[in-house]
Amino acid sequence: DVEEPLGALYFRDEARILGQLCAGTTDIQAARRLGISLRTYRRRVASLMQDLGAESRFQAGALAVEAGLLPASA
Repeated sequence: DVEEPLGALYFRDEARILGQLCAGTTDIQAARRLGISLRTYRRRVASLMQDLGAESRFQAGALAVEAGLLPASA
């Protein structure tokens, strides 16, 4: 069993969060689906928005697609 690098684990988790944003899932639903607390989910969304330079959740999703972090159909 090969261990996944820490960066890959981080990206996979962040991609799941971005996917929830793009799907228009509510914070409560997204946190439940991801198995994390609502507070953690919101902190991670805020961190992703900052990393992407996004001013809104919608813009974060659009920037993630433009950067190739998510498929256009996500």
